[in-house]
Amino acid sequence: MAMSMITRQAALLVSPFDVQTRGVTFRRSSTTVARRQHSAPISVGGPAHGVGAVRLHVKIIFKLLLVDAGWSGIQTSIDSSESVIKDWKLKSYASENQGVLVFGDSARGDGDVGKGETGRDRMQEFRERVRDRELSLEDVASLYDFPLDNFQERGVTSFLEGSSLVVCAPTSSGKTLIAEAAAAAILARGKRLLYTTPLKALSNQKFREFQGTFGENNVGLLTGDAVVNRKAPIMVMTTEILRNMLYESVGSSAGKGWLTDVDAIVLDEVHYLSDISRGTVWEETIIYCPKDVQLICLSATVANPDELAGWITKVHGPTQLITASKRPVPLQWHFSTRQALLPLLNEESTAMNPKLKFKHDKESKRMFMDYFGEELYKNDQPSPLRTKTGFGGKDRGESRTQKGKDIEKKLSEEQLMFLRRKQVPKIMDTLMQLKERDMLPAMWFIFSRKGCDAAVSYVQECNLLSDDEVKQVQEALREYQHQHPDAIRHRSVKALLQGAAAHHAGCLPTWKAFIEELFQKGLVKVVFTTETLAAGVNMPTRTSVISSMSKRSNDGLALLSSNAMLQMAGRAGRRGIDDQGHVVVVQTPFEGAEDFCEVLFAGPEPLVSQFTTTYGMVLNLLAGPRVAILEEKSHNDERVRMTRRPRSLEEVNALVDQSFGNFVGSDVLVSAQQHLTSLRQEIERLQAEITSEGFFSCLAKELNKKQLQEYTALSKRVAEAKGLVQKSQQQLQHIREKMVERFIGSDDNPLPFLCVEFKDQMTGEERVVPVVCIGSSPSLTVETDTQEPELLGDEILVDDEDNEGLMSTASNIEGGYAIGSAISHYVGLGSDNYWYMFTGGSVKSVHNNLLISSTNSAGECVGTFLRERLRIGLLVWAKVGESGTSSCHAVWNGESGADTFAWACQVPSAHELAKEWQGSSDLVNAEKTLANHKEDVVKLTKKLKQTQGYRKYKLLLDLQQKRRKKITNLKSTASDIANRMKDLRPSEWQDFLHVMSVLQEAGALSADSNSLLPLGETAAVVRGTNELWLTLAVTRDATYSLEPAQLAAACGALVSEGMKTRNKSNTSMKYSESRGVRDWVIKMEDLREWVLRLQASHGVEIPVLLDKSFAGILEAWASGVSWQELIEHCDMDEGDAARLLRKTLDLVSQIPYLPHIDPKIETNARAAQAAMDRSPISELFM
Repeated sequence: MAMSMITRQAALLVSPFDVQTRGVTFRRSSTTVARRQHSAPISVGGPAHGVGAVRLHVKIIFKLLLVDAGWSGIQTSIDSSESVIKDWKLKSYASENQGVLVFGDSARGDGDVGKGETGRDRMQEFRERVRDRELSLEDVASLYDFPLDNFQERGVTSFLEGSSLVVCAPTSSGKTLIAEAAAAAILARGKRLLYTTPLKALSNQKFREFQGTFGENNVGLLTGDAVVNRKAPIMVMTTEILRNMLYESVGSSAGKGWLTDVDAIVLDEVHYLSDISRGTVWEETIIYCPKDVQLICLSATVANPDELAGWITKVHGPTQLITASKRPVPLQWHFSTRQALLPLLNEESTAMNPKLKFKHDKESKRMFMDYFGEELYKNDQPSPLRTKTGFGGKDRGESRTQKGKDIEKKLSEEQLMFLRRKQVPKIMDTLMQLKERDMLPAMWFIFSRKGCDAAVSYVQECNLLSDDEVKQVQEALREYQHQHPDAIRHRSVKALLQGAAAHHAGCLPTWKAFIEELFQKGLVKVVFTTETLAAGVNMPTRTSVISSMSKRSNDGLALLSSNAMLQMAGRAGRRGIDDQGHVVVVQTPFEGAEDFCEVLFAGPEPLVSQFTTTYGMVLNLLAGPRVAILEEKSHNDERVRMTRRPRSLEEVNALVDQSFGNFVGSDVLVSAQQHLTSLRQEIERLQAEITSEGFFSCLAKELNKKQLQEYTALSKRVAEAKGLVQKSQQQLQHIREKMVERFIGSDDNPLPFLCVEFKDQMTGEERVVPVVCIGSSPSLTVETDTQEPELLGDEILVDDEDNEGLMSTASNIEGGYAIGSAISHYVGLGSDNYWYMFTGGSVKSVHNNLLISSTNSAGECVGTFLRERLRIGLLVWAKVGESGTSSCHAVWNGESGADTFAWACQVPSAHELAKEWQGSSDLVNAEKTLANHKEDVVKLTKKLKQTQGYRKYKLLLDLQQKRRKKITNLKSTASDIANRMKDLRPSEWQDFLHVMSVLQEAGALSADSNSLLPLGETAAVVRGTNELWLTLAVTRDATYSLEPAQLAAACGALVSEGMKTRNKSNTSMKYSESRGVRDWVIKMEDLREWVLRLQASHGVEIPVLLDKSFAGILEAWASGVSWQELIEHCDMDEGDAARLLRKTLDLVSQIPYLPHIDPKIETNARAAQAAMDRSPISELFM
């Protein structure tokens, strides 16, 4: 029954006549039927009203897997149509009421704000209404035609009570409302507010918005490129501008200069504090801000807003943390593949949609393929998963066991890559998915300029605009071309008329501003952009598309951070227009849904201090604040002269030590110190327990009195028995030594044959080596494992890892032990022609064999001859084994020479030796006594092991070993923490002193008083990466001879490093620099090397930039070449060329205002500035 209903509905939708449903006309499309037979494309048109018809492609799929994934084709088409109507009504409402709400749309979600006289009139009425009384939350809330959110109310209330604020909320949640309400309150008081942004473009946008909100006379702009209405009560500026202003005011009253009557400062996008290159600006601004000025810090969601608020409280004053985690417009996450747009998350939004997960068993492989509707092979092409019996199966005829094993086989990396590649959608696929779902307009993030431009070319045949919208775009283009004839991007016009555009750093800023304006008006349906729009101007959208999880950086491919991903996603969902925002992540060949979810659920990252010491910071902090001095000109005439009061090093140190890193680090250090202290206390406790006293104290606690007495008594008896064994061994050793000495006491005695017994240290086997003994050991060199062989005179250094068995007469020496006269060593020659050295304890037996001859051919005594050979050889002895349990009785050997070979051959093997010499009765008795004592030890030990005390002893012994191991681990952990604490200790002040040393040696600072010298006064005013280097370069005599165009090229060489060209392998261009510029660069190379050496000698690493690659372009532009000609003959994108010219112009424009600058250089700089500051560069606010 259900199937027949679906069939009838399908037939109805594809019938040749139109069907009217819910006010939406369904018409049969002329589009060719899709690949699947049960899929019928249709188009849905809503009311015209300037919105235009929206085409929807509805796929009726009889397999309901896609329904399980979260959407239904037919129902979605109807719901989408209603969404179109609802969206049209909202837009119509917003259009009809434009100018009525002063702050409404802006506060609600960064939309349009009131314009013109409405803002001024409304603000004037508000000021009259609250004149001469304290403002309340109700007063501020009356400015808005909608109720404030809870976090907005808390923020406004805290500000009105005099507290500084840290507002941390998701993008587009309305946190800007708090800053706008503060501006309104300050205007009503007759005071001033400074509003800072990280980007010039964002400052320009905020400037225009505030003009409409508060009136043009009440708002001013201050950036590096423009100054508008500088005395306005609300000044919008970049954060760097404010930081430079604060250099001259920190430590003084807020009632002077630029900070006159300033009650509050807004730091928008304060999460830039973590930016590696610019984050220090935000830290310095907060540190230097006068304490009687309220701070309003607006931040995207970060992991540690409490630390930020705590730091500002410490360095500035009472600060309230205002947070909001819920978005006013909820986000829905989607995953785009070639066939479908599917939910990324489960129904609870707590984990990934399980149906997107790659499975590994045979059935799951089929389900996976069916779920995505993908055929793995076509036209008899083989598939890595397909066999004769299907996916993951084996050929017919194979055993069931083998098939079962194959089912369990997991997908290989190649198979996963294959599946992912098959699911990667084309840009048109995803765009059509968005269009069908009524999810446009969309902001599509692609992390390369070429990718953005290529995407535009792919969709430029797809019309996303109605006829009326096309006419509006054409009119806007004509107006833009009239205002900016050189700035139009001709290759983008065709796509723009279809509703698509690219937005990236390769575009001119004026063109990007034009695209932003069209997008905000709804005339661009999809904008392909890099990250510039994620962290840049205010452009909310219905849908954000994230094309990849990785982007190319200077170090290769890098994964997106969770903060970057959330920032891009946060652009979706327009408050007051959309009920829901959408974020679409796209399948790539290398990344799937799991990778996106991993980053998504990782949560926001914490703010990290990037406080960096620069030459400008050091010079300006030491120079001190500007103060007014009254000077008496005549008897009745006085004048005020502004001067700077130098700061002492103590004052500067107090400022530098207030960095955010020090604040967070101090908390970490306190926590680390507490952890380190607890570790050391635990180590001391464990060490006390492994001592003898501690051990037996623990044993006594485990046993009762009787058990302890039994164990103690038996232990004592065993110890006494072992003592007797040791004493017997020593007595036996002594008797054996006497026996050996009897045969070697005189040269007249025959040389005895001995059997030396030892355990081989390499194999562990017992060895018996027959030797002919030639006497006691002379002064010999012994090889050890811990040091080089050395001659030790009467002592022999012996390596030994286990010294427990050393006799009391031996002493440890650097990893070995010294053998004194108490232990006699003997030397014998073995049958292998090796010398062996041993003690009496290693002698197993003495035999009565004799050498064939007792003298050599010269009649010399054999013993004397062999001892002489041994002395001449100066052998290096190597340890080969030990005898018994004592390491004192070690056996050593050393290689002999050819002249002893004949005597070595006379040494018989062990089984050829004759009977032993008859031993003395003392020796026999000593051996029996030793055997009896050993037997007593065995019996007593066996009895001891049967006691309860011994069992507890063994358990405690194991516990002691674990304690020793734990002590070792704890010591290692404590050492690591101590080392990390050294790295965490504040280093900012040391960096400051190092930079100060460079300035002193360069002649910018006085070494005695740290006062600024002329070079330092000039460098303190310069803005740039390396203020000292820029100052040295522009004030050198070589710069004096440059013409204006050449000066522009020279300045460009100082700021152009890292600029991009389209062809990285070939940067050749039509324009080359003049001879004067080349000569200047050669001279600057020598100066640059000197600066680098100077910095290196003080441990300072600040870039010293010099690159003449683009000097020809800059010289040509300053010489009058037109913009079109310049772009045609240089291998740069328009945006890069404009940025290069703007950066150069920024440095050139500073030169005329530098103190102590040569008049000719000043004149040439003004001429170069005038020549460069022309269209389209003069119109750029970057």
